[in-house]
Formats: sequence, C-alpha cells, structure tokens
Amino acid sequence: MKEASEALNAIQAETALLGDTDDRLLAETECTIRLNNALTQHQSHSTQRNRLQWLQDGCRNSKFFHTMNHIRRTSTGLSSLIINEELSFDPEIISDSVVQFYTDLFTA
Repeated sequence: MKEASEALNAIQAETALLGDTDDRLLAETECTIRLNNALTQHQSHSTQRNRLQWLQDGCRNSKFFHTMNHIRRTSTGLSSLIINEELSFDPEIISDSVVQFYTDLFTA
C-alpha cells in the first residue's frame, strides 16, 4: 500500500512539474488502480482480523464492540473548529458555538 501511494505521489509530482502526457496519465491511472486494490485488500484483512478477534473472545462481544465503538468515536470527533476566524481546540467553546449556531439557525 505504501509503495503504491509513493508511486502515485511521484507521478503526480512529475505531472505537476512537467505537465500532462498520455504516458503520465496512463501511469497515474495504473497507480491509482494499484492503490485502490491495496486499500481494498488492507480493509479486507482488517475485517478478517477483527472477526478473528471476535471469535477468540467468544460470545462476549461487549469488549470487542465497545473497543471498536470507542475507536470510531475518537476518530470521528470534532477536535477543532474555526470560530470567528480563530481556530479553537477547547471542547467547551466548540460545543457552545455549535449549540449557538443551531439555536440561531432554527429560531430565526
């Protein structure tokens, strides 16, 4: 996966410097296909690994699912937000700003 990504980045950098040609576009397409195949294979491997872990843990799915849910929540959270043209990382300020935005939106 890393090799395919690096190859794609190299071709895109070369294209940015030297311009598009049929050969570069074909090479970029081939690298994109290889990268997509590698990503699909990686996802399939991860799914199989998670399934194996679940089977090893037995019927106690709570640990497995709570761990997966925790990972999903932490990776999809909102860690920063631009408020009044300033980047804010404080969760309370972000929360207050979002609540205020929707309050203003729906009471207007």
